[in-house]
Amino acid sequence: MQGQIRLFGWVRGKIGPGALRRRDRSPNETGWKMMASADEDAMMIRFVGDYLDLLDTRMSTIKTTIAAGDDMTANIALLSLESSSSMVGARELATVVGLLRGAVERRERQHVSALVQAMTNEAERFRAHH
Repeated sequence: MQGQIRLFGWVRGKIGPGALRRRDRSPNETGWKMMASADEDAMMIRFVGDYLDLLDTRMSTIKTTIAAGDDMTANIALLSLESSSSMVGARELATVVGLLRGAVERRERQHVSALVQAMTNEAERFRAHH
């Protein structure tokens, strides 16, 4: 969980890399923690890049499975996109995906089309800023 909080804060620009651990640095550990922080920064950059690389495929899977009525597979894809969106700081997208997941679970087909469009819009908005 702490890693998710650090990733979220790092991506959003509100918490710098390693900020959650700065308080507990001792002089003897500073060098080690700075090296760990650099490794974590590289990991976070890769994670965001991978998220963006997979975003279109994930959304395509969601749209295809919803259209096919495969609610179980759609739910799995929606959960994956919702959680990874939260981790990279795409809160608005995560919120819309959560609403879409709820509509799919409740079989509220009258809301699904608008929520799929909202998901697409939020994904494009996030991508444009990253």
